[in-house]
Amino acid sequence: MADFEVKTDLQDLDRLVAEIEQAKKLVLKVGVDETKQYDNGTKVVDVAQYLEYGWTQTVSWKQRTWLLANSGVDVKRGTLHLPPRPTFGFTYQTCKGKWERTGSKLFSKFTENPISVALRAYEILGLMAVNDIKNTILTNGKGTFKPRSPLTLLLYGQNLDKHQPKGDSEKLKKRNISKKNTSDTTKALVRGTDGEPKFLNSITYEITDNAEDQANG
Repeated sequence: MADFEVKTDLQDLDRLVAEIEQAKKLVLKVGVDETKQYDNGTKVVDVAQYLEYGWTQTVSWKQRTWLLANSGVDVKRGTLHLPPRPTFGFTYQTCKGKWERTGSKLFSKFTENPISVALRAYEILGLMAVNDIKNTILTNGKGTFKPRSPLTLLLYGQNLDKHQPKGDSEKLKKRNISKKNTSDTTKALVRGTDGEPKFLNSITYEITDNAEDQANG
């Protein structure tokens, strides 16, 4: 039997393994842009937490008197309650199946060019998730979230009037700002007290390196 020798070049295999390990460190994050703020300096990400989980505030006698004088509403129980409107939780529960199916298809050729495939897949999934979250905001959780209360609508209407910019009505229309309070404000997540959809416009995504996050964390 003749002797023969097989030579194998492992450089390509080593490169592929290295790229796979690097690609596995990539992480897709979807949420609220931490740099965004409302006009009064409040961070949108902080408000987003209250919107997601809700909160209860004790109303003092002085606050109750002010609310009664300015809105005609008497907070008899001494508390104000913001019901939870779980934008992110609702979106995850209703869309995770679609995200998983899409991700499975996008990563099907992962071993051919791991880094490029992973980056492209995360870009597509990131945009998809952002659009799904924004849809939850615009539809008030597809009608499952509680609308704003009459008191909130009244206070927002007064505040919107104060924040209404001066100028040509057509320019205001292009900025999607009406001159008066509208039924759109019953969708609790769409418009802020300044009339701008800050929460909606703050939803974004980023692709990071998990190793860098752990080092910075």
